[in-house]
Amino acid sequence: MGAYSDVPLRLLQGRADVVLEASQGVLVASGTATLEAMLARTPMVVVYRLSRFTEILLRGLRLVNIERFSLPNLLAKQALVPEFLQGEVRAGALASALIAQMLPQRAECLSRRFAELHRSLRCGADGRAAEAVLELIR
Repeated sequence: MGAYSDVPLRLLQGRADVVLEASQGVLVASGTATLEAMLARTPMVVVYRLSRFTEILLRGLRLVNIERFSLPNLLAKQALVPEFLQGEVRAGALASALIAQMLPQRAECLSRRFAELHRSLRCGADGRAAEAVLELIR
């Protein structure tokens, strides 16, 4: 067996919320999982890989020229979390970036920013939803 064969492993299918709350940091694929990690205030590193064919097609059509692609960075309009795309996705680079995100001072800063973003997303959504339902009933 491998070097970590004695490490207890427990799979929690469909329980991302529990895993994110218990984690000190996560590697996450770009998409709604980054929003979940942000709402759980979990430091993260985001990765995204396209198929080689799709990458060639999009680059050929000049459709891939983005500054940011993860939801936390898009919402913050700045690079809060490291993003790795295509050939940048290498184990050493991901590990270094995640360790940096998990340092206590950085993790605390991220937690505060994630909380601010969460508040900005909420911005009275429950009241607006109730008003929309009442309008439909009328």
